[in-house]
Amino acid sequence: MPFMGAFAGAGLLKGFLVLFTTLSLLDKTSTTYTILYAASDSIFYFLPVFLAYCAGQKFGAKPFISMAIACAMCYPSLTGLFNDKEIAVTFLSIPVKLISYPSSVLPILITVYAQSKLEKGLMKVIPKIVQGMIIPLLDFIVVFPLALIVIGPVTDVVSRGLAGGIQMAFAFSPAIAGFALGTLWPLCIVFGLHWGFFPIVMNNYSVLGYDYIMPPTFGANFGIAAACLAVFLKTRNKDLKLISGSASISALIGGVTEPGIYGVLLKNKRIFIGMCLINGISGIIAAVTGSIRTTQVPVNVLTIPALYAMSGPAIVISMVVSFVGVFLLTYFFTYKNDAQPNKA
Repeated sequence: MPFMGAFAGAGLLKGFLVLFTTLSLLDKTSTTYTILYAASDSIFYFLPVFLAYCAGQKFGAKPFISMAIACAMCYPSLTGLFNDKEIAVTFLSIPVKLISYPSSVLPILITVYAQSKLEKGLMKVIPKIVQGMIIPLLDFIVVFPLALIVIGPVTDVVSRGLAGGIQMAFAFSPAIAGFALGTLWPLCIVFGLHWGFFPIVMNNYSVLGYDYIMPPTFGANFGIAAACLAVFLKTRNKDLKLISGSASISALIGGVTEPGIYGVLLKNKRIFIGMCLINGISGIIAAVTGSIRTTQVPVNVLTIPALYAMSGPAIVISMVVSFVGVFLLTYFFTYKNDAQPNKA
């Protein structure tokens, strides 16, 4: 993906912001922090827009129309409707179940695929002389409402269903649930399915006073950081070294894993699969020892003392297992050839 350089830079900036605020070198209430945070977070918030362009090129859709549809999905007024639970949203009397589209992945990918199919069909029946006006118009009229009415809610059901399945797995066998969570968590991030877990997590905080769903995923952050670090130390490709190094720092310090996943790991299936399996072992350790989190703190090297205070040594052991295991596996076994990253 051509925006990987910007992605890595933003992730690195996020990591430094976490470091500076933790060390009290920067005040979160200051306008300096607000400006820098906007710079670091914007590419993640508007991720659907960047993905829309790449998906448009991949599927043969008009990429700038794809980007415009993604912008509409992240439009502030639409986001405001999502946040206002008292308003019943309809389109031509059809009920619309709004979900949060900023930072999402799967809805825009499916939407752009649908757009490509519509455009290819329209090109066969609409005269070329008016295609430049009519096809974009129909994209906005047909594809965008389709995304809100069908595609978005369906992907939301899938992610919530996955989260519910994991919750039932905990009741049956914490070890199985922990392995599944640790193994699948990077994939959930890839497709944006991880958002479906947060309503359950928030409910756990409210009802139980703690959450047991997320701790088995904590090792994944460190596994991603370790894999990127191993690639950084071993690769001779200057572009890949730059991306993997910054991705490792952003995951370790900021808990931001997307640059590592998209920029480094998805390019090498051996690394990705090996990392996921080690993360699964880490997840088992966290799950069977009853690791919990009593408040919503980020997961990175700077918050290890807080996580230890909430859950004891087992959660730290699980993260160390993931980091050391993934690093050794990647450095000595699964990383063989330099991947050629896209240029930013």
